[in-house]
Amino acid sequence: MKHPVLAVVLAIPLVLTSAPSLAGEVEESIENALKVMGHAETDETIEAAAWSVIALGGKALPNLTQRLASATNDEERIQISYILSTIVGQAKFSHEAIELPPALPALVGELLLESQYPQLEANLANLSGFIAPNAQVLGPGLLALLERTEDEALRATTSAAISLQGKKVLPLVRFALHNSKSDRFSGDLAWLLYDTDLTRQSIASLRKLVKSDNEQARRSAARTLDRGGWREK
Repeated sequence: MKHPVLAVVLAIPLVLTSAPSLAGEVEESIENALKVMGHAETDETIEAAAWSVIALGGKALPNLTQRLASATNDEERIQISYILSTIVGQAKFSHEAIELPPALPALVGELLLESQYPQLEANLANLSGFIAPNAQVLGPGLLALLERTEDEALRATTSAAISLQGKKVLPLVRFALHNSKSDRFSGDLAWLLYDTDLTRQSIASLRKLVKSDNEQARRSAARTLDRGGWREK
């Protein structure tokens, strides 16, 4: 089957269709839509089923979170994370206040640490960016994803999600830089540390990175050092 995926952070259109309001109706609507998505052969059918759930808005979040937690395979996780990300992203872009299930941030953080399936990782990275900042819960998983992925679009999305975690994520970014064995990953971390307070250890790591064979990493390190006036003359 085809899989829905959000490859980058998108501006998501508002849904104006009417939606069920009773808990039983919501659960039934989600169940039916996921069944259709699981057997659909065309993008159009998948999207129609997904948006029938997205139309439920915040009412669908508790049920979808439970389903994501109990999903047994990546196909299910891709479907559910796509819908969750779209609902939460839509609310964020429209400045609509919706209540997230308390278990959702921790669940996303755990899945980020475990997942190796690019489409699922992209959905989770987007969802992390749409959720309210929670550096301690989401930061480790996002950094793990940034370290292992080589896909440029996913790296950009993941970096954006890390930045959206705010200043509380910076100690995790610095620690990752100090312990990184990959110049490519270090370069991404250097980019994230631009215009932040640098520790002596971070400055030393960035000065070493300026001499890397990886051109992009060198540029990111030089950019961050120059911003703080820490470039060696």
